Amino acid sequence: MLDASKTEVFVYRVWKLRAALVVLAVAGVLGGWQLYLIGHRHADADIAALSVERERLRERLAEAEAQNAELVRRIARLERARQIDEQAYAEFRAERAKLGAELQELREELSFYRGIMSPAEARVGLQVQGFQAEPAGEGGRYQVRMVIVQVRRNDRVARGNLKIEVEGRQGGRPRTLPLAKVSVAGRKAVKYRFRYFQPVEDEWRFPDGFQPERVNVKAFPAGRRDKPLEWTFGWPETEENSHVEQQAAQDEDGITD
Repeated sequence: MLDASKTEVFVYRVWKLRAALVVLAVAGVLGGWQLYLIGHRHADADIAALSVERERLRERLAEAEAQNAELVRRIARLERARQIDEQAYAEFRAERAKLGAELQELREELSFYRGIMSPAEARVGLQVQGFQAEPAGEGGRYQVRMVIVQVRRNDRVARGNLKIEVEGRQGGRPRTLPLAKVSVAGRKAVKYRFRYFQPVEDEWRFPDGFQPERVNVKAFPAGRRDKPLEWTFGWPETEENSHVEQQAAQDEDGITD
């Protein structure tokens, strides 16, 4: 009887243990499911929050891109404006330099004509005045200017020709060159026809070693057979002419009889 009672107690405990395990298993399953549902709800909430944040970031990105595009356009406009300003300033400087050169040329012209003898101080009739010669580059070139004027006899047109010769030294010896030998344009004489005055301009080129000293000008008025009118001008002192004089002096020192 005692053994049967023990067997029943053992069986009861086994079934009780099994029941407890079943309950624990069911509770574990239910707890896990509950945790799953809670986690799923939190995950859905996180996903929704992330979606909202993503949309907000997309909007900010689109706004930033729009602002960047506007800045790029503004920079392009400013760069174009800067280029236009620089071009306008460069054109202004070029125009100012051009006007300055023209103004200087007009000043030189005015000074040149002011240097001409006043009609009140000059003899009546044809006059050649204001001889100038300036270096015009290398190779013994000079820009030559003078003016033919008709003093207090402007009731008629003056016509005729000028014959020009240049006296100087070459190789230590005197030499005279006619206009045809020095005029770059090959002019043999200067024709004139005017009522008040006529400027004369020409470019001259001298042979190597030639040292100009004076210029002789003779006027042959049309219709007159008497002696020509004559003027003599000393050659103006220039840096190039001084160099030629020094070279000529050295050549003369080297000459032996």
